[in-house]
Amino acid sequence: MDVIERLREKAKGICPTLVFPEGGEPKIIEAAAKLARDGAIKPVILGDIEQIRKYGLDISELTILDYMQEVDKIASWSSQYEPIVDMPSRIITKQLKKPLNYGAAMVHFGEADGMVAGLTYSTGDVIFAAKTYIGLAENVKAASSFFLMDIPNWDGGENGLIIYADGGVIPNPDAKGLADIAITTADSAMRLLNWKPRIAMLSFSTKGSGKHDDVKKVVSAYNLVQELRPELMVDGELQADAALDHKVAAKKAGIDNILQGNANILIFPDLDAGNIAYKLTQRLTGGKAYGPLLQGFAKPVSDLSRGSSVDDIMGVAIIVAAQL
Repeated sequence: MDVIERLREKAKGICPTLVFPEGGEPKIIEAAAKLARDGAIKPVILGDIEQIRKYGLDISELTILDYMQEVDKIASWSSQYEPIVDMPSRIITKQLKKPLNYGAAMVHFGEADGMVAGLTYSTGDVIFAAKTYIGLAENVKAASSFFLMDIPNWDGGENGLIIYADGGVIPNPDAKGLADIAITTADSAMRLLNWKPRIAMLSFSTKGSGKHDDVKKVVSAYNLVQELRPELMVDGELQADAALDHKVAAKKAGIDNILQGNANILIFPDLDAGNIAYKLTQRLTGGKAYGPLLQGFAKPVSDLSRGSSVDDIMGVAIIVAAQL
């Protein structure tokens, strides 16, 4: 059973309500309908039911909501948001008339447990809606993302699974931002996969082998993680081979290093490194890359690739559901 099938079984035990703001997309309707029939989620689709019927798909298991008819609700939500988001209610009202923002507000007010979006929206759009209308989780300074990598014929990580972060959101985090990404990713791994995190803070240097301000940033981030979450198993700064190979780890990081070359979470020093690494891993190994999966929000939110297939949408929705 692959990771998505395992997470599907977990989602079925919860069967949360997920909102899909992009009801104008047939792939969204097909994916949501399949998951609803499977009992994995209860989907709410924002859109025009007459337009959706023209797709010729089975929508009997779906809740279709023409949110533009919810005038009183939008007005009520706008007044409640005004002191929270520091915008005039008239601006909030205008924003809530956009499906992405309305979907995020549904999550905030408990009408949905999570949101799946991004097929027609940019990552920035999804992050803005989620940050503004759902909010960040407690103690999280900024939203970030991770990729769940499923690598065939590799027995490292967690039976061939490993997490890369951040590969999709923050271009060049400072030491505090990098520590925040590491801690948030560890919490995501525990919540989603029930892992005991083994975190490697990656660099081009291992334990002082290189001298540069970029190395100092990773070392500072590692020290902050230790200070803020001393229970986490983390090491740094490490080159990738020292994070993933026991023999190299013993040689470069010492035989007593805590990870012993067995990291299951890799924290990259910047977005260049994280994004390049996940794409190279995917292409060179034939592995699967699930993500970018947004993290750090008070409730789960996805960021679909705009080229996602129906199966991709289903996989991301299952991951969102399994985080609850």
